[in-house]
Amino acid sequence: MKNSLIPGNKALNVIAKALFLAFIFTASHVSAATYYVSSSSGSDKSNGKSPAKAWKTLERASQETYGPGDKILLKCGDTWYDDPLQPKGSGTPENPILITSYGEGEKPILDGLDEMEKKYGIYLLDVGGYKIVGLDITRYRLGI
Repeated sequence: MKNSLIPGNKALNVIAKALFLAFIFTASHVSAATYYVSSSSGSDKSNGKSPAKAWKTLERASQETYGPGDKILLKCGDTWYDDPLQPKGSGTPENPILITSYGEGEKPILDGLDEMEKKYGIYLLDVGGYKIVGLDITRYRLGI
């Protein structure tokens, strides 16, 4: 018994396999999304999918479940006070979930207001595959 997709046609089998792999590769990249968060101009009623429709709070951003290649972008120059980020979902080593900034100006700041309280600025529990770049996390005793 032959192991083939299309019996008797090796060229078509190679093409079918290549198309299948291309579909899988494309499907995994199509699903990646970018989300924007701005404490100064966002609204938690927005969809978060553009700077003009950014969410306001990290609490709102924490309600989403993220996947490989997704991006959570915090607006430069903005500060979130006592509003930790607790995202759900996991990326992969090859395609991590990126948490970073957008726009121009000072790095986004996550300010816990009291370094003596045992709180996290970014809390990752039972997840993996995150890359965090270009943020200031201050007065959170436990950081990330």
